Amino acid sequence: MGQYYFVVNLTKREYINAWDLGGVAKFSEWLLNRQTGVIIWLLRKSDDYERDYFKDYKYLGRWAGDRIVLIGDYDSSNLVDELYKSYKNISVDLVMEIDDYLHNTWKLCYEDVFAYEGFFKDLEEEKKLARLAQYSDAHSKRPNAHSKK
Repeated sequence: MGQYYFVVNLTKREYINAWDLGGVAKFSEWLLNRQTGVIIWLLRKSDDYERDYFKDYKYLGRWAGDRIVLIGDYDSSNLVDELYKSYKNISVDLVMEIDDYLHNTWKLCYEDVFAYEGFFKDLEEEKKLARLAQYSDAHSKRPNAHSKK
């Protein structure tokens, strides 16, 4: 057991769920989790967008300058309960956007980078297959989805 944490943007009423990123959600796990790199994507700031080949990404830099917290589900504010009611979970869309960047720039997929080191870590085989099917289904519906050979 233990307390589980979510990265929450209070300004935009959005959040990231570590489990949707293929990670784990306890405080020390967030510190050691490779998927935490998605936060860097959200916080990137650059005013050179005229020549910036990143300009077409919706979530890149989206949280720069916003009020962001890492909140535990034991916190007395009960914010975690509110997340499920009125905040938007951007985790899957964020992963797909980063996947698109990795594919177009580095010819990699998010799953190439993270799947075998974190995405499926400690999941039972049945859950691994369900997670892969969910990711693959969402991934294939993107307008610019690439097929992995």
